[in-house]
Amino acid sequence: MALPFSMVRYSLLSAPDTTLFLPADSFTELMAYLNGETPSPSLLTHPSLRRFLPHINALIKTSVLLKIGYKDVSRYTNLYCLIDYFIIRFCELSMQPLIKESSGEERVEILRHYSVLSETADMLENPAITEAVKSDLRSRESERK
Repeated sequence: MALPFSMVRYSLLSAPDTTLFLPADSFTELMAYLNGETPSPSLLTHPSLRRFLPHINALIKTSVLLKIGYKDVSRYTNLYCLIDYFIIRFCELSMQPLIKESSGEERVEILRHYSVLSETADMLENPAITEAVKSDLRSRESERK
């Protein structure tokens, strides 16, 4: 059974040997945002994404300012899990309406991909929070100096 959307391959920054398949439209939308374009309103509506937006926005501003990609900035700032979590959770959330609209074998196939994304995002959530807190602490320390 074919999925009602195309998929792209994504290698995790936090675990380069791990590859996931993400919905292409959502991934493309998110890549545009991470490369400095105007954010989608859907990024601002879900609490699990919204809490990381200050870190993501700072990463994007740094990326645009230094004219390097978000991956290079994430390597420098050690925000691998945060970026992975943000990308995977966004793609997972974008699949929820498709689950409701589908039925039968198509729904089973969508749920199979959805569950992988959901489980991976859940595993990355605590490390992402830890990275965000460490980033905040480093920022506060540098402000004091």
